[in-house]
Amino acid sequence: MYFNLRLFALTRGLRSRIAIAALVDLLALAAGVTRLAFTGWLIARVFQGYGLSSLAFPLIVLAVLIAVRGHLQYIRDSISYSTATQTKIEIRRLLYSHILDLGPAFIECRRTGDLLMSLVDGVESLEIFFGQYLPQFMVALVAPVLIFIFMAWLDLQIGLIFLGFALFTLFIPAMLRNWTDENSRNRRQAFGAMGAEFLDSVQGLATLKAFGQSRRRAVLLAERARALYLSTMRIVAIDGVSSGATILGTSAGVTVALVWGGIRVSNGDLDISTLVIVLMLGGEVFRPVRELASLYHQGMVAMASAEGIFSLLDTPADIIGPKGSCGQEYTVPPEIRFQAVTFGYEGGR
Repeated sequence: MYFNLRLFALTRGLRSRIAIAALVDLLALAAGVTRLAFTGWLIARVFQGYGLSSLAFPLIVLAVLIAVRGHLQYIRDSISYSTATQTKIEIRRLLYSHILDLGPAFIECRRTGDLLMSLVDGVESLEIFFGQYLPQFMVALVAPVLIFIFMAWLDLQIGLIFLGFALFTLFIPAMLRNWTDENSRNRRQAFGAMGAEFLDSVQGLATLKAFGQSRRRAVLLAERARALYLSTMRIVAIDGVSSGATILGTSAGVTVALVWGGIRVSNGDLDISTLVIVLMLGGEVFRPVRELASLYHQGMVAMASAEGIFSLLDTPADIIGPKGSCGQEYTVPPEIRFQAVTFGYEGGR
């Protein structure tokens, strides 16, 4: 799956919370695995002729496991979104401080709409990455292996089948990496251009009307909107390929395991109760991968938006001297000193 190390670097000081969210999700996964194994055991007991009265206590345990898993997922979501909010606050503070260092000349040289897209929408789109995609990425790397160990303890052959197809669904998006990068970058540029043109049009509406340029500007906005639409649909196509690979891997894995397990049961090499339990666990093997795949599109959009943020942070500051932004104390008494001062318009004399 797709991962951005520089975005991850922005979580400094909050990584323990992300790790806790991933750990809670793994505990919820363990509760889910136990529930499914218990369900498979109950189904096998029903097939063996046991009545409901003898299964009353196992059914109560099953209900408790369902409640525990739901509560753990609620805790995970609370931690994840709180962490994402704190990360966005830190990023906005960092951007604000850097813009102060860049000075007003930088603002004058940038289109306001494009800049606002990075400062507002760009930062806001990172919530999915920090709140959901990043914790789920960690879970998707670990969970299939842990579940495979448990399944291998029950039956190694079917466990290997599920693990192979789970790895297929996990790493197939990596084959689309170059296509993903290019189209995400194009969408970010189209989004910024659309925002800049739209804001300029609103701010200059009176001038456009006065000079009879409203229709011409409308055509330009339509072109920008069309470019944004096409770039977005390309990303949706990538998301469709990734989701299709996930569905294919999930369906094929369950089918192959069911067929092979059925053959072994008919040959007397595998107990029917073990087959039912392993097949019930098969859905849990693919759950982390499916959830990560569902977040793949939002993750790509967030990481493309991050390029605009990093481009802003990488712009060197022309103003050099004591810092005073974000409440930072001056190390020397502040003063203004003019030395070899000149003035000119950029690109002019």
